[in-house]
Amino acid sequence: MSVEARRETGFLLRQLQERIALSLPASRPMPEIESGCHEPRVKDGSHAWRIVYAVERDAISILEVFGKGSKKTPKQVKEVCRKRIRDYRRLVREEKMSESKEARKAARLESAGWKTVTVQDFLGLSDDDMAIIEVKVALAKRLRAQRTRAGLSQVEVAKIVRSSQPRVAKMEAADKSVSIDLLVKALVKTGVSVQEIGRSLEKITTSKVKPSRAQRLAHA
Repeated sequence: MSVEARRETGFLLRQLQERIALSLPASRPMPEIESGCHEPRVKDGSHAWRIVYAVERDAISILEVFGKGSKKTPKQVKEVCRKRIRDYRRLVREEKMSESKEARKAARLESAGWKTVTVQDFLGLSDDDMAIIEVKVALAKRLRAQRTRAGLSQVEVAKIVRSSQPRVAKMEAADKSVSIDLLVKALVKTGVSVQEIGRSLEKITTSKVKPSRAQRLAHA
């Protein structure tokens, strides 16, 4: 996977960690594997990558990463993912996790072949790459919050920023085609001050800080 494709994957995974649901065309549901499973497509030149994942209470579970040349997901991949997510859910099936139980759960997952990592570790991204991802995700999240707070639709925001609804949707999704400049301009035009934008960026958690349960990535 090229650096550019890993960056795009990083944007997608960070959105999932912020509990931002991805929809078509960014990601499609895969109920034939198990409930809660999805498969986004990441273009990489003439190639395409698929990442099968499930959003769990305690982590984003990465079930498989593979190159895909056709529209159908191979049966073998589905079977592997189905087994992995069932095994994962069986291992973590507890109503409430205390710190001691959390440690035991981590040990069970590790012994079963699962690793708990950050987006940066999983994708092998540099600090600079992660900084750009975090800034874009924070600005996109702030734009979405501002639109919701103001009771505006994406169509109405599009008129304010002199763009289109699909473009606004891409802004809120921190799409790779959307620049940081464009996000800042959209925020200012919708009534967010420079000081408020600065405060949103101050809340960014660096890669050096231990991620919360919801922000963890678990992969086999």
